[in-house]
Amino acid sequence: MAKRPVILFKSPQEDVPLSSDPYYSSFTSQGYGPLAIITVIGHAFVNVSQLSDVINAGPQDRYGGVIITSGRAAEAWKHAAERTVENSGAFNDCSWSTTPFYVVGPRTGSLIRNGSSTIQHLLPDPSHVLGGAQSGNAEKLSEFIVSDYNDRGISLPMLYLTGDKNKDTVPRTLKQHGIPYEELKVYETSPRAGEAILHNIREFKGSLQQSDTDVSTWIVFFAPSSAEAALPHVQEYYDLPGLESTPLQTDAPSKRHSLIAAIGPTTSSYLTETRKLQVNVISPSPSADSLATAIHEYDTKDEST
Repeated sequence: MAKRPVILFKSPQEDVPLSSDPYYSSFTSQGYGPLAIITVIGHAFVNVSQLSDVINAGPQDRYGGVIITSGRAAEAWKHAAERTVENSGAFNDCSWSTTPFYVVGPRTGSLIRNGSSTIQHLLPDPSHVLGGAQSGNAEKLSEFIVSDYNDRGISLPMLYLTGDKNKDTVPRTLKQHGIPYEELKVYETSPRAGEAILHNIREFKGSLQQSDTDVSTWIVFFAPSSAEAALPHVQEYYDLPGLESTPLQTDAPSKRHSLIAAIGPTTSSYLTETRKLQVNVISPSPSADSLATAIHEYDTKDEST
């Protein structure tokens, strides 16, 4: 199999070199490259003071669990926890260590477990981070929460941390099963400047060997919002399978073939239903190894047919 380039439209891990990013490691170990991680969406924490007050008050007699469906929500919790400690000047008596935290995917679970020593009492113990291994998307996590909530005999409401573009999957399921919850928006998203995205795509395409023009590039999307922001610029340099709209005119000498992958069903639905694109691979779970393995299996199968 020819070595395929990969573009990941996701935010790189902060303060971590590209070579240490788990997606970089997983794809290079499967023989893919070159690889680019292009950020298309910026994030900003919101309602920090409100979340800090919630954390400071503690979960006792208030919340039966916390629901976190993204890494940004996990980071928002830790950011507010740091604010809580700074404002209190010393450790208070509240602890969230034995409160169930329901998360989507292992990476989100890892993020909420690991923080500085000053906020460990405001984070869950590893044994109370639930659903990450079993739940690769919000729908599966919702089903897990319903089962676990009933098994534990919880009667208190859940605290659901959201961004500004969440689907209604979790709230709808909780309402259907009579589980009370409180929703708090903790981050908002905004797209990067289009010219910056276009420059990154053009630079990456220019770095590829001209002799490899027949080798398709894998283009991977991690959220509907990032796909929406990136697609107008991607299609200037890549032929996208199934795209109905007319490509933009460009002075680029040629377009490269591409294959499309999505990190999960929500992103895939946006690409297929809204943008009318063919999604070649949907990752079974939102992790680097799962995504890279699914793409490698697709390529291997495609090569053998």
